[in-house]
Amino acid sequence: MKISNKQWIYISTVLFLLILGTLAAVWLHTTKKQVDLTAFTIAVLSAVISLVALFVALQTYISIDSVNTITKMDGNILDNEHYVTCIPELIAMYRQTEEAALREAILGHMTKNLREHSNTAVNFADTLQSMIDVLVLFPAIDLKGQTRDTRYAKDIGWIIKRINDRADELQSISKGNSIQIREAVKLFTSVYEYQRAVESRSLLEQTGLLQIRATMLRNPVSATVYHNYLGLYYRKCAMRIIDIEDKADVVSLQRWSDIRENLHGGELEKLRRYLSHAEDSFAKALQLSHADPMWRGYILFNQARVEFIQRIFFNDENANPLRRMEAAIDARANLNELIDEILVQQEELSILQRHYLYQEEYARQLYVNYSLVLGQAASYRGEPVVAGDQYMALVEPHVAKLQDKNQRGLARLHAG
Repeated sequence: MKISNKQWIYISTVLFLLILGTLAAVWLHTTKKQVDLTAFTIAVLSAVISLVALFVALQTYISIDSVNTITKMDGNILDNEHYVTCIPELIAMYRQTEEAALREAILGHMTKNLREHSNTAVNFADTLQSMIDVLVLFPAIDLKGQTRDTRYAKDIGWIIKRINDRADELQSISKGNSIQIREAVKLFTSVYEYQRAVESRSLLEQTGLLQIRATMLRNPVSATVYHNYLGLYYRKCAMRIIDIEDKADVVSLQRWSDIRENLHGGELEKLRRYLSHAEDSFAKALQLSHADPMWRGYILFNQARVEFIQRIFFNDENANPLRRMEAAIDARANLNELIDEILVQQEELSILQRHYLYQEEYARQLYVNYSLVLGQAASYRGEPVVAGDQYMALVEPHVAKLQDKNQRGLARLHAG
């Protein structure tokens, strides 16, 4: 165990005094005037025994002090109820214009922190929170490509194994102090599993999010991540009843009316329950996000999608998906303006810039689809949508600057 500077001073002082006392005793003995041999022997043996006792006591003290240092969680970031993510800082930090470079930067930063800044519970908590902060950026680094690439698959595998092993180590030392850390680890792994399932368009039967003790997530950013993704999970559960492929093109959305007629009472009851859970989770996430420009765009968009289902399947008059989507578009547009101001001197668009431009564009085009399905006048960036060719001419300049995978995602909105 590492000995602190104060402990070294304590050890050095005691040893100096013992050595000084021993030298004095030897000097007295050699003079043969002050002490006899028997008294000198007893004195030396007493000094040796005291020295051994000192080191045993000191080792015990150092061990206890080291354990307290390693496991103490006073003032840890996971318990900070006023913590917020600095989105401009993240945007400025990750300016990479190539996806592989961005992936390497994000995963490399995580790996470095886990290796160099996780020696104590407080430091490990800081590292975990920094990982949770950038979870929302993972979809920008192509999780499908990450799992296909052996190198990055090993990196993310090592990261997940490392945080679980480190949490187990801390729990074995002090179970009480490591509860928040364990919940944060579960949050990170569960959200990553959800993101990977969505990216690969695979079926998510269950989620570790249901095993997280939400009340232990006192940090508002962690709580926002939890409630947002819990809402997304419940929406996915609802979509398994409606359309397991979760298509959002106009033709597929128009078929929802026919699907509604074919659902029996038990399915409708389950659907209503899932939507209610999703609605509650998104409302909590929005409240906890403190109007963060990035999270506001995500959560309002998710709320709009839930309200669209409520409007179609239950004719809920309180649900207004178009108004909610307009608010989401405004939030995403504001975020992109903020990013432009931060990266104003960068000639080529960064991957994160392209990613958030895609997020805004997706919301705008989904708003058009929702308007057409609900029989409302559709508009795109203030221009009325009157015909297919005219609409595609409007969107083309904005779609052209996006990544190929994002363009394919938008093309699915026009399928059929």
